[in-house]
Amino acid sequence: MRQLIDYLPPVMAELLEMQGITSAVQPQIDALWNETEYLLDELYIPYASGIGLKRWEKLLGLPSSGSIEKRRQEILLVLQSRLPYTETFLKDYLEEVLGDVILTLDYGKYSVSIETGEENEEILSSLSVQLRQIIPANMTLFLAIMEEYLAWIYTGCLLQVADTVEVRQ
Repeated sequence: MRQLIDYLPPVMAELLEMQGITSAVQPQIDALWNETEYLLDELYIPYASGIGLKRWEKLLGLPSSGSIEKRRQEILLVLQSRLPYTETFLKDYLEEVLGDVILTLDYGKYSVSIETGEENEEILSSLSVQLRQIIPANMTLFLAIMEEYLAWIYTGCLLQVADTVEVRQ
């Protein structure tokens, strides 16, 4: 923590009066520094947790519900959504929002298919609303959650070889 006594010249720091004054004021200065750091964190969405998120949600007309991480992702979804005119832009946008994603565009069937991991399940409804504003209206949107399963498959084989022996009398 920042100590007020450290900001004084050495000659002044040795005085008992200055040591008493700085130690009496130190708790108030600590509280002020903590509040300043909190308010600075609230300015940036990835660090915001309270009034910063409430302010962004009010500005963007978003509901203020869910976990802090979900609320941050919803705000970032709205702020980062621009009309993509290319498939590459849409892929980059989805990777920025969701991380690992599989994007499949079928131009013949007018469909967009997006597969993502189960860690993004909470924000899929918000993402669906944003994607409906981004992708063309004549394209169908499919969102899927990929889940990984571990399974063991056992196979076996039986081979039987026989010789036929004929005995004649």
